[in-house]
Amino acid sequence: MNIGFIGAGKVGTVFGHYLKENGLNVVGYYSRNPESAQKAAEFSSAKVLSLEEVVEQSDIVFLTTPDSVIKKVCDDIGENIGFSNNQTIVHMSGALKSDILSKAKAQGANTFSLHPMQSFADTKKSIDAIHNTFFTMEGTGDKSAILEILKKIGNKFKEIEPEHKPLYHAAACVASNYLVTLAKVSTNMLKTIGFNEQEGHDVLMPLMQGTMDNIDKLGVVDALTGPIVRGDMVTIQNHLENLNDDQKSFYSALGLETLDVAEKRGLRKEDIEALKKILEGSGLNG
Repeated sequence: MNIGFIGAGKVGTVFGHYLKENGLNVVGYYSRNPESAQKAAEFSSAKVLSLEEVVEQSDIVFLTTPDSVIKKVCDDIGENIGFSNNQTIVHMSGALKSDILSKAKAQGANTFSLHPMQSFADTKKSIDAIHNTFFTMEGTGDKSAILEILKKIGNKFKEIEPEHKPLYHAAACVASNYLVTLAKVSTNMLKTIGFNEQEGHDVLMPLMQGTMDNIDKLGVVDALTGPIVRGDMVTIQNHLENLNDDQKSFYSALGLETLDVAEKRGLRKEDIEALKKILEGSGLNG
């Protein structure tokens, strides 16, 4: 089975390296940026190929271009080069469905999306992280080639329905992108009391990493600590009294969501209702 990549960014580079590491044959990369293609090819012991060569030499073609051009690249290939019957064409976007590969499907190709639930901010770190990354897939046609790859690399995966892709990707954004936002908001709070950016990072990172470890080991419900799960209304009220209006809104929205977790931990109903009133702005005596 020959595998080719169109697009040589972080995702394509890391995944190609990972496939090669697991004994799969990556024939080469094409990119509009020859330098990127060269780096990705070297990383995977593959070749730099033309667009036509990737399409013609590959049983599976991964389109790892930016999301905004996946459909255009697929359409252009269909119009100018053509896909082979039963060739497998795959994009790796978390947000987009496989139906954007309709031009390939119309020419008899199997079309899928295969998404690694991972943040690819740094290539070298991502090479380590991808070993434990969960994948999702959806699409139409013969999926045997995709399943063979997934079996070979050994990662956990799940097939999802195409119409569920937007909610799936929203969950990824909340867990990854908005985790960065949480760090930023927390750092800004610390900066108002004299911490600098580096000190904020140093104090928050062990806390956040420890919480992630607890979620991994204990599960979401049992990992929750802090004033809400204790039913500590005085502390919550004190927090709110010392936040500005924007911070209060943010804090309260997250607090109200946290009540659901605290309830699963057994927090008494009357404490939940009292905390809800405080977070909604009524105060301790509301």
